[in-house]
Amino acid sequence: MLLSESMLDELANRIADRVAVKLANRPKANDETVLPTGALSKKNAATYLGVSTRTVEKYIASGHLRPVKHGVKVTLKITDLDSFIEGIQKG
Repeated sequence: MLLSESMLDELANRIADRVAVKLANRPKANDETVLPTGALSKKNAATYLGVSTRTVEKYIASGHLRPVKHGVKVTLKITDLDSFIEGIQKG
């Protein structure tokens, strides 16, 4: 199925709007959800990525995200999450 240029523009605008909202809602470095190590819990990483906690667990299981283990606690580095997002955007 081929899309017209106007349909592609509309799709691109909608995607850009969704990305802007997700970026605006990401935890900031001074936010209490960000651990001193620059890492987030799985739950907060899910919010950061705009997905469910289960999806984050699937990304970890498939090797797309590398967890950092602190005993039984698992965190994900914000820099790794940003790299993951960039990889998706580059397609």
